[in-house]
Amino acid sequence: MLPVGSPAIGEDFIDRKKEVEYILSALKKDSVLLIAPRRFGKTSIMKRVEKELLDEDKICVFYKGMSGMEEKAARALLRRICSVDYYPINLAFGIYKQETGNDDYEKFMDLIADLGNDFYIEYDPKKGLKFYSKMLRDWWRVYYGDNE
Repeated sequence: MLPVGSPAIGEDFIDRKKEVEYILSALKKDSVLLIAPRRFGKTSIMKRVEKELLDEDKICVFYKGMSGMEEKAARALLRRICSVDYYPINLAFGIYKQETGNDDYEKFMDLIADLGNDFYIEYDPKKGLKFYSKMLRDWWRVYYGDNE
């Protein structure tokens, strides 16, 4: 039986050789953005890519996951941001405080930076937060907008 809910590693990682080889090849030339709905195996694939790169002694990989509260806040923010052209930063901070119980603006801006680094959103100090691209915004709406 395969474990469900955790990234597949070791012998549990199966049938993704082509995807891993493609990503490894692409990384030699450029950056890679891996987008898919929840539970499609993105983390499992990237952990295998990480293992391959570490085995070759070609790269040092740093992995930073979000805490449960930060992830909940990120999802709540993205749900709001996907519904408008620009979402005011002060309202976004209010959502962050509500979801995390934390009123540390610096930590909030760290989360916004993380979401920006993941190519979800960008921040315009005059207008607010918006999705990085219309395509990504529409994708988020379809998969997550009204589901949570």
